[in-house]
Parts: sequence; C-alpha cells; structure tokens
Amino acid sequence: MLAFDFSYHTSGFDSFGVWILNLSDNSKKHLGEGREPNWSPSVNRLVYTGYVASVSFREIFVMDSSGQNSIRLTDNQVDDYRPAWSPDGSKIAYVGETRDTIDPHGVIGINIWVMDTMGMNKTQLTFEGGCDPAWAPSGDQIVFVRGESFEKKNVIEIIYHLWIMDADGENKRQLTGKVIETFGCK
Repeated sequence: MLAFDFSYHTSGFDSFGVWILNLSDNSKKHLGEGREPNWSPSVNRLVYTGYVASVSFREIFVMDSSGQNSIRLTDNQVDDYRPAWSPDGSKIAYVGETRDTIDPHGVIGINIWVMDTMGMNKTQLTFEGGCDPAWAPSGDQIVFVRGESFEKKNVIEIIYHLWIMDADGENKRQLTGKVIETFGCK
C-alpha cells in the first residue's frame, strides 16, 4: 500500500486529500482531507497534516489505515506539519512553528519537535531552525534540513543544508557543505 496526498476538485474549490493505493490492483481509496501522510511501522495507522474547521493552522492527526478513528495530536495557534513516524512506532517527529522565535528578517521560527503517538510529551529538539525530519533506520538519530540565510546584492538568500542529531536533540552536526543546496530528505 502506498499513502499519498492529492489535490481534487470538490464543491467549487480544490482540496487535498489523503489517499491509499493498493499496488497489487491499482485500486485507490480516499481516506479524507489532509496532507503529508506517513505510515506507522506496523502499517495499520497513518499520521498526517490537516486543518480543523474555523482554524487556519495546520495540525497533526493520526487515523487507522481505513481512514477511521482520526485523533488530533497537536492543538495550538501555530502550524505543525511534515510528520514522520519513528522506526519503533513510539514517537512522531514533526515541524512546528514557534512564533516567539522570529529572526531579524521576520521569519517565524520553524523547528523540529517530537511527541509520543498520542500527542503527549511534546519536546522541541531544535532552536536554531529545522524542517523535514527523517528518522535514521535505527531510530537513534534524526536527519533534518536547516537553512542558512545570507545577504547577496542586498537580497536575503537561503542555502539549505542537511543536519543530523541524536533523537533527543543532542549532538547536532551539519552533514553537507556550504556549496551543496538540499531541499528535503526521507
């Protein structure tokens, strides 16, 4: 089974939905609105990004593989997105905005967070920025992307680098050099 998000047209506007594709017969099933689905290691649940009615911020949800029993894991006044399940199925890493951390250029702080699979024990792992978390197969490290801003001809530009840290946020180190631009990892 393959989980993906796809834009579809409904009620006069485009919306994104979480879909699964059965690779053996190419049948598709729409599970509901949402984006960025990620399978649990046991492949019986999906974590995904979605919106709640009358709330303009993205939140993190889980549901079973049939699209039922959706549970909201984050509930705050900032965007939470790009969820990634740990290899042992006990934690979810994600990107969370921190509106109290705004850089000199007005960019909202975007950092890596981790929580358990019921949305408890949320812990901020990066404080200098980070996005697109991906767990190492062993589950003891998380690779992520961090942007480095600089001024070039009176324009602020950003070069993105791959970083790695322990699953508890310790021992952060840059993996790619200043010449290489990277835009995500999985």
